[in-house]
Amino acid sequence: MPRNRIKPLGTRNYGNYKPEILDECLEAIRSGELTQRAAETRYGIPRSTIKNKLKGRHMNTVGRARTFSDEEELAFEKHLITLSDYGFPVVETDFRYAVKCYLDKKGVKIDRFQNNLPGYEWTKSFLKRHEKLTSRLSSNIKKVRAEVGAKDIENYMENLKEVIENVPATHIWNYDETNLSDDPGNKKGLFSPPM
Repeated sequence: MPRNRIKPLGTRNYGNYKPEILDECLEAIRSGELTQRAAETRYGIPRSTIKNKLKGRHMNTVGRARTFSDEEELAFEKHLITLSDYGFPVVETDFRYAVKCYLDKKGVKIDRFQNNLPGYEWTKSFLKRHEKLTSRLSSNIKKVRAEVGAKDIENYMENLKEVIENVPATHIWNYDETNLSDDPGNKKGLFSPPM
């Protein structure tokens, strides 16, 4: 199903209100502050919905049951926020693979995920459910913070000379920066919203 489904003309609005607004509406009716008709006008919630909620009908969530429990999703959210606070934001693809590893280690097979890998749409839905997370472009650090002077390089070389002094040449591996990106501004990471 596409993420932004276009409703056909003439269909009714369905659930175009937040749960907090519905709770506020019901509380105003129960306290006698508003009638059902006045609440319908003020909050934009259909009267039939208000009546059903007051009688305790149709209280279940709409749609398929979620794959993970609330505790699991909150743990994912907490880890993503912690990583972004430490300066290592996770891109959506890496998050999907982390969830796959979690499921594999748990020994759980989810049929709706291909090879236990959540899809792109699942990630978007997860972000919609967890408003503390946003997906935005990474930003490079300022040049002032990244500047390294000649003194710093000299200190590094002196320390390196001491560290590898007794290490045979066969135990030293050459490493280049082939897989290191010097332009993180082109990747979207998962962050907690800026304060």
